[in-house]
Amino acid sequence: MKEKLKEKEQRIEEMLEKIKMEEEEETKKDKIAVTTAINIGIKLVEKFLNKLKDLNEKYSEGTHLHFAVTLYEFGEIEEELKNNYNIVKNSIEEFGYPFTIWLEEIDKYINLYSENREYYAYDKAYKNCLLALAYCYSYAVMIDIIKILGSGSSSEESRTEYKEESSYSDIPDEFRNEDGSLVNYYKILWEDEYIESEYEKYVKYTRKDIDKQYKKMAKKYHPDKHADDKEKAEAKFKEIQNAKDILFEYRDRYDEIYLEYFRRKYK
Repeated sequence: MKEKLKEKEQRIEEMLEKIKMEEEEETKKDKIAVTTAINIGIKLVEKFLNKLKDLNEKYSEGTHLHFAVTLYEFGEIEEELKNNYNIVKNSIEEFGYPFTIWLEEIDKYINLYSENREYYAYDKAYKNCLLALAYCYSYAVMIDIIKILGSGSSSEESRTEYKEESSYSDIPDEFRNEDGSLVNYYKILWEDEYIESEYEKYVKYTRKDIDKQYKKMAKKYHPDKHADDKEKAEAKFKEIQNAKDILFEYRDRYDEIYLEYFRRKYK
């Protein structure tokens, strides 16, 4: 009897040990499954974060070659194109051939702009919108030249009047001086080092170059270093701060106007 009881106890112990081993094995499998799921989750989150960082770099910080303007600014350009297009179209209908060549080019870029806008390809839409607007501007300049040549006036007065008109037209308010001329933000940052006749080289500077020059000027004109004339230093400090902000936020738009302005002047 005792032997049978002992045998049953041993049998129960073996069964319990087996159950314990099975539980440990199941627990181990559960741990592996949970750990695997967590690792997969971490990888997916990291991948998603990298995508967000890439988007931030492209569309927020403006380091991407395609599109780094606000939709509000895009809307302003669209409105400007709409207004100029109607003026150009009416003028071309009046003059006829060969001016219709301009209208064909403008229509081509407007169609590309509309197509890309429809499919939310804002980078390409913005580019084609600017190209269409550029053709509108070039047509306006051409008509001005024809009018001047047609007037038969060769006096210094008429040449000066045209130069001023063509140089100051189409400059947005935020880029204008009080007299209507273009604010030269590159000259503000480079000061005495700025060479106007070499104006084209400044648009080739990188964002890093501009930031470096800004820091140099900010250090030079920091109000704490000019206790004798702090008010003047503060005004200059704000001026260079604004120049940097404009070139960081509206670089492409400003450079286009800046180049056109000085090309007309030196032409």
